[in-house]
Formats: sequence, structure tokens, C-alpha cells
Amino acid sequence: MDTIGSILEMCLIVDFFRGGIPGVGGFIKIDNLPATITIKEDTPPGVAIFNFSVITTSTDVTLTPQIANTNPVNNFFAISITSGTDLEVTVSDNTGLDYETQSNYVLLIYVTDNKGYSDFETLTVLLSDVNEPPRFLDNLANGAVYVDFLENLAVGAIIYEVQAIDPDRNDNILSIPETIEKGSTIVTISCEDNDVDLANSQFTISLQPALRAAGRFALDEKNNDTIVVIGNLDFEATAHLEGNHVYVMSVVVTDKAHPHYQDTVTVYVTVTPVNEFNPSFTQTSYTFNISEFSESK
Repeated sequence: MDTIGSILEMCLIVDFFRGGIPGVGGFIKIDNLPATITIKEDTPPGVAIFNFSVITTSTDVTLTPQIANTNPVNNFFAISITSGTDLEVTVSDNTGLDYETQSNYVLLIYVTDNKGYSDFETLTVLLSDVNEPPRFLDNLANGAVYVDFLENLAVGAIIYEVQAIDPDRNDNILSIPETIEKGSTIVTISCEDNDVDLANSQFTISLQPALRAAGRFALDEKNNDTIVVIGNLDFEATAHLEGNHVYVMSVVVTDKAHPHYQDTVTVYVTVTPVNEFNPSFTQTSYTFNISEFSESK
């Protein structure tokens, strides 16, 4: 069996006996996990992104932490001991951290001690998008392009087509009118678990409101896989003017079975104005005085 397979098998055994083995004293327990955190996609290497500790019944304990597995597989994160039973997770390599390619990672953190005890938990890392400049394609990507053309080329003739892209993606962006009724469904969530057995294929869906979304959107109480409107989205309301009427929320799908793997997708909602009001005069009548000698224009 490969190393990761062996570790996962050990994790299953540890999980079965979690809380202590009858007749055997002592244990360790990872504190503050499982957890979900959000970091910027351009977070530099060496930056600590999460701190946690280990609870132990032993004295003079020496811990050995490791990231036993990642989903998807990557080497972007590292774990180390800061002091005693305090640990931290850092970014080790940010060259592959790209929100447009992969926006979330699940880390299986496994800790053992010199007494033979161990524990494991998961840390879900969400990436937030950072505005990136557009890029030229083709030869312009190198900074310059040279074009040869005939001296008698007609005015208006195309001599070169410039191609560029913006790496910031626009998927998962919804646009809804400000007059949408409360209770209306704005999106239906679709997800699946590739585990074939029933115990490991069940999951829960949760909504984590972020930018101004709290109190305005929620999961439908009757149908947990749909997001509905629950609050006022009046475009003209002063409370809604900031942020260009964009609301952000994260949909998190979590395995019911340990180690509670997660997947996350970010949903952006843009509220658009609706022509609601008739034009009106500021006063009911107007009186003007003009001279009979006034010239027409």
C-alpha cells in the first residue's frame, strides 16, 4: 500500500477509537479543526494562514505534524510547529494558487506524538479572487510585434488583429432585477459525491453569506439545494448603494462522513435597476413673467 493509503487507513483506525482506547490512558486531540478559511489567491509564500493547537494528556510530548493528503493534490501548503503544542499552516508555494483554475482546497492534517497517539482533521482553504490585469496574446505577449504591409494598402485595411484576455473569470455571476419577489429562486445547486456506498455519499449543503448577502439570500427551507431571495433588494435604497449592487456568497458542500471533505463555489449576484416610477414635476404649477418685447429664439 502507498504511503497516503497507509496513512488514511491509520486515520480510519484512529477515528474509530477517537476519545481514548478503553484500558489505555492518554490521547491527543487537534483543536480548532475542522475549519474553513479564506485567503487571497496571491498570498505570498511563508505567510501563516491558520493557527491551531493540539490537546494532549501526555507530558514532554513531541509532535510530528504533516499534511497527509490534499484535494486536489498540490504542494501549495505546509505545516509546522510554532512552539510546544501550537502549530500553523503556511503557504509554501503560491505559483499554482489561481482562483480561476481552482478556488478551494481540502487539507487532511495528521498529527502524531512520541507516545504513539495520533489524530487528524481537515482544513478547507478557499481562495478569493484578486483583480489581475488583462494580457495580450500571440506575439504581443512578448511586448512588441512587427508587421510588414504594402505601401499602397487601402485606408481602413486590417494590418493586425490584437487579441487579449482578462484572466478574471465571470462564471457563477447571476443578474436579477431589483423587483424580484421574496421567496423567488435565483439558482439551483447541483452536486454529486463519487463514493458509491450510501454512508460515504451523503452530504449537506450550507450557505455562507459574504459581501452584503446576509439577510438577503438564504437556502430554501423546503428545498435545501436552492438559493432564494429573503430580503429587500431595492436598487435606490441608500443601504444598497455601495459595492455596485453586487452580493457575494459561498455554497459549501460537506461530507457527512469523516473526514468531512468539502467543496465550495462562490456565487456573485448583481442586482439590476427596474424602471419603476413615473416622471413627475417638482411642483404643481409654474408662473413666469416675461416682457412683451422679449425676442423669440
